[in-house]
Amino acid sequence: MGLTCTGGDREICMALSGEVDHHHARGLMTEIEREIDRELPKHVTLDLGGVTFMDSSGIAVVLRCYKRTAELGGAVTVKRCAAPGGKGSAGRRIGAAHAVCVKRRAGGGVRPRPRRKYIG
Repeated sequence: MGLTCTGGDREICMALSGEVDHHHARGLMTEIEREIDRELPKHVTLDLGGVTFMDSSGIAVVLRCYKRTAELGGAVTVKRCAAPGGKGSAGRRIGAAHAVCVKRRAGGGVRPRPRRKYIG
């Protein structure tokens, strides 16, 4: 598990690498929040190109980044998310969390976007 941060001018790119699982999630969340609080970015890009494995704790890391950035009035983009593939792939996990889109409220804070109901 690794985190590399680059950028400036209130925009940062955080490249994650290795396994993002329950063993590494807490430390990764702490590092990401520390960088966000230090840089106070308006835009954060999470680059998942180097992630080899992600479990549900990895989704919590991504959502924590969204939440903390939104609290500061910023936005987050996730890029290079591997195509849905084998068990534990980042693309598969992010795809499974598609319904948990974070939307900024007018009064501040974040809330999950409601799931669509399908009748059929």
